[in-house]
Amino acid sequence: SRQTPVHVSTFAPRIFHELRRFGGVSTREYTHSLGGEATERFTEGKSGAFFYFTHDRRYIIKTASKEEFATLMRILPRYHTHAKRHPHSLINRIVGAHELSLYGQRVRVMVVESCFQASREVHERYDLKGSWVGRGGKMLKSRGDVLKDLDVRSR
Repeated sequence: SRQTPVHVSTFAPRIFHELRRFGGVSTREYTHSLGGEATERFTEGKSGAFFYFTHDRRYIIKTASKEEFATLMRILPRYHTHAKRHPHSLINRIVGAHELSLYGQRVRVMVVESCFQASREVHERYDLKGSWVGRGGKMLKSRGDVLKDLDVRSR
């Protein structure tokens, strides 16, 4: 059977290489993580984005709309400066931006360091946006529920 080629475009490769370097990640380690089979773990959120963990759970690959991607590219120089000045920031580091072309369709993805890489059990998950409007008041029904901004105040 004939295989259909996937074309991968990498955006701002030098900047993202440096962002990975700030975190002590070599190009070899990065490509190894992305080279395995990614697993879809959750598809939450109003944006309709899909989230995948790399096989080693080191990175989350998030699909991005054209607008989200354009915003990332617009803020990238300031983000790079922030990451350089604050190497121990608790903000998950964005380490790659790519576009995949397959069957005439284009899918944009952002690669983010995963905070779930550790072998520790996650007891609570939060989706924080920095806003209180429509961001919480949810009753925790099960252990896997995702809490929001206002839920932090009630804990």
